Amino acid sequence: MRRGIRDEYQPQYACVSAAEAAAVAGDHGRKLHELPWLYLDSVGQEYGPVPGWTMREWLTLGRFPVGGDLRVRLPEWETHLPLHQLFPDLNTAFVLPP
Repeated sequence: MRRGIRDEYQPQYACVSAAEAAAVAGDHGRKLHELPWLYLDSVGQEYGPVPGWTMREWLTLGRFPVGGDLRVRLPEWETHLPLHQLFPDLNTAFVLPP
């Protein structure tokens, strides 16, 4: 039986864990915990960039009193978005890609 081109060329993909895949997904080649986040304080002053791992730590420590209403953006975004819009489950904020 003759094999077709489609059968002969099977791309080889490396096996990676879900955590490894999430660490590079949708981040322009940057690691998720290193994404440079900018955020607005309660009076609209922008701060950052702050690495994702720091944002995550601050969120879990309650450093952002507005919680899910915190407005954030990545440098390539023009506008800030509420955290709850990017991460409906705040347990995934700054852990999974937005």
